[in-house]
Amino acid sequence: MEKEAAEKLQLLGALGIVREALNILLRSSRSKLLWAFALTLLLPLTFVSLGQNFVFGPLLLKIVQKQMEALLHPGETTRRELGSEWRELVVVVAADIAFHFALWGLSTAAIVYTVASVYTADTKNLKLSYVRVLSTDVPGVWKRLTLTFLWFFIISSGFVMTSLLAFLMIFFPTILTPPVGGKADHKLKSETYLFNVILGIVVVFPQIYVSIVWYLASVVSVLEDKYYGLAAMLRSSNLMKGKRKTALFLFILINYYFGGIIVWLFGYAVVEGRSHGVGIATRAVSGTLLLGLHFFVNLMGMLTQSVLYFVCKSYHHESVEDNSSFNVYYVGDYEPLKTSSIQLKPLQADV
Repeated sequence: MEKEAAEKLQLLGALGIVREALNILLRSSRSKLLWAFALTLLLPLTFVSLGQNFVFGPLLLKIVQKQMEALLHPGETTRRELGSEWRELVVVVAADIAFHFALWGLSTAAIVYTVASVYTADTKNLKLSYVRVLSTDVPGVWKRLTLTFLWFFIISSGFVMTSLLAFLMIFFPTILTPPVGGKADHKLKSETYLFNVILGIVVVFPQIYVSIVWYLASVVSVLEDKYYGLAAMLRSSNLMKGKRKTALFLFILINYYFGGIIVWLFGYAVVEGRSHGVGIATRAVSGTLLLGLHFFVNLMGMLTQSVLYFVCKSYHHESVEDNSSFNVYYVGDYEPLKTSSIQLKPLQADV
């Protein structure tokens, strides 16, 4: 990467990162390769993500119905049927998680590596192919991504449980105390509303931050082989210093705004469309369009988090060649492609 280009990269804000991601997807020499990975790995992942609503919803409804039947008409037959429904749900959930994680890991590794090749290598000399990217250093990447995800899960679960317990110990006794006076109901409703608001602040916002750290940590785990698990989470948090507002805006824009709206529309118009009077043809067309939109949003999410990684490295004046795991790319007879070091001028502002 040229020094001038690197200096421009470190100045990018959230919208600039989105434009850069679109430029890589549509105009770079890696466009065809990115689309190949997206259509073969990310599209099935998107289909599974949205399609699971058709599977889990009916299964859970059947379990609830069987549970009610077991309460009203207890018996051995009903218990056996309920047990069978629960086993079916466990098998489906386990298969979904395994398939989901496999596609997510392959998609993340392939797209991150391909975006990295745009910034760290001479694209005229670097020879990349679909098979080579997927077959290079996959076992190591899988291990690192898995360990990083497990630490994200542990941190998220521990934080949520600790926050909930602390909050309940402090505020729940007040809510349970019977109010005295004629405005008892109003007071109880106000306290319940306050409970929900504070719960959201205490749990949701920190959870969003942990998720943002994990998103960037996934890129770190792919490109820097000495960082994975908790070390990748810490490395990600340090990289985001000076760019936290940018990372937060990107995460909310892509995952909560666009992604959330699409998932809600899919549930309303497709999954529950029949109960809302939506015809079969309309549901089919809507489902196809929403699937395509969700696929594109997921692709942009992976591209922007990859670009954000290089923006953060540039902001902290780190050389691109520090990506030790990027030795997986070879030219000719397996000679590692070296990149030139990048020295950047310090910046003070948070873009």
